[in-house]
Amino acid sequence: MQHINGDLIIPKRGRYYVYSQLYFRSNKDQPHLVHFMHHTPVNGTRVVLMRSITTRCKNNQLHLFSSYQGGVFQLQTGDKLTVGISKSVMNGLIMADTASFFGAFMI
Repeated sequence: MQHINGDLIIPKRGRYYVYSQLYFRSNKDQPHLVHFMHHTPVNGTRVVLMRSITTRCKNNQLHLFSSYQGGVFQLQTGDKLTVGISKSVMNGLIMADTASFFGAFMI
């Protein structure tokens, strides 16, 4: 597996478990996180492979949240996987290795 410019490049055709976790801090100006996993086939257009939305409770001033998603997909050699998030939480994203990550493994 290669990691190039934020993309994971699929090395071999097959079925992969694809996963992504994002850990973020939210306040009253950042009510929710939209978390995407994009798939770009070698000869195609980028599409959303998975999507989740996490919303904070309105009664709280500051909270920490995690958003995890995963699934099994048939992928081809050279396909790209990328994680995307809503711009409103970009500053609240916690990028520690143990907090936010994504990957894939062949099954």
